[in-house]
Amino acid sequence: MAKPQRVYLDEVVAYFDSLEDPRSTINQKHPLVSVVVIALMAVLAGAGGPTAIAKWAKLKAEFLSRVLNLPHGVPGKDVFRRVLSLLKPEAFQRCFAAWLQSLRAQAAEETGVAQPVLAVLSVKDQKFFKQCAPLARTRTLPKVQDAVAVYGFPQGGSDLAVTRGVVSRIQFGRYYQQGMGLMVQVSAAINPGNSGGPAVVGGRMIGLVFSRLAEAENTGYIIPNEEIDRVLENSKDGCYRGQPLENAGTGFHRLENKALRHYLKVDDTVSGVAWSG
Repeated sequence: MAKPQRVYLDEVVAYFDSLEDPRSTINQKHPLVSVVVIALMAVLAGAGGPTAIAKWAKLKAEFLSRVLNLPHGVPGKDVFRRVLSLLKPEAFQRCFAAWLQSLRAQAAEETGVAQPVLAVLSVKDQKFFKQCAPLARTRTLPKVQDAVAVYGFPQGGSDLAVTRGVVSRIQFGRYYQQGMGLMVQVSAAINPGNSGGPAVVGGRMIGLVFSRLAEAENTGYIIPNEEIDRVLENSKDGCYRGQPLENAGTGFHRLENKALRHYLKVDDTVSGVAWSG
């Protein structure tokens, strides 16, 4: 039994406070660590560039001003553009890796799992969400060939992007190497930066983007609301218990192919699990 991992901004700041400021002294109106942490949080929220980061920061200005050192208010897009262009990638990567490693170590200690599958980001002040109206969600799975729209901030621009397609299939499969569950395959274009964005059918969210098949075109995957609700229900008391997972490396094959059934001498009326040692 594991408690969801919670991360607070002051903890994040501590890992980036050692970054060397690459700006000249006359351009240090906004503290570097505050600019970097805002940019990081905005990107994690789906922002794809300086303009989108600045828009996100403006939307969250009241909250950010309470938890970060922002004596002159939230920075504008030019500040983010300048800092991100001057910042040394290697230095940022070291700080970012140290932060992620601390999260992994903390989660591993609390759960006994070396690669945790659940992290919950939380804010201390619920006013953070006051300008974010919840998106209506459907309680049922979509149907194959339903028209679907995918929203997010993928690479290639800084504003909200919308791609459209159809629901291609619904199946039970593996979420990377961390577990198994229902997956909705869509033909809408999904690119890096789309992860975590909503997929919408008929004006209602059917799930969240989590992956794409890199070796193919127009093959993206959605975690449906049914699976999301299971996680939320499982952890609403502050403890996430997970779900049963076959972790012995067993290979599975669905017997949908009639030729394969004939070869294995399995009648069409037979169902269940066949074991082949």
